[in-house]
Amino acid sequence: MNRNIFRRRNEVIIQSYYQLNLIGSTYFQPVLSYIPSPGAAPGLKSAWVVTLRSLRICEKPFYLAETQKAQRLLMPNYLCRHV
Repeated sequence: MNRNIFRRRNEVIIQSYYQLNLIGSTYFQPVLSYIPSPGAAPGLKSAWVVTLRSLRICEKPFYLAETQKAQRLLMPNYLCRHV
C-alpha cells in the first residue's frame, strides 16, 4: 500500500497520551510522540510530535440499513447514529 521506499529497515516511535473526559462520551486526547530513528532516511534527526485529538465514543452500533439490523459494523465515530 505504501509505495515509499524507506532507507531504514525499522523505525521506533514512543508515545505518551492522556485522555480527558469533556462531556458525556466526548474526550480530548493530547499525544506526545518521540521518533528517535525516523524510517524515511538514515540522515534524518530524531523528532518530537504533538498531536491533539478529539474523540466521541458511540454508545450504540451503526447499522448498514434498516432491513439489515442483524449486521452490525463498527464505524468511525462521525458515522454513528442511534437506531
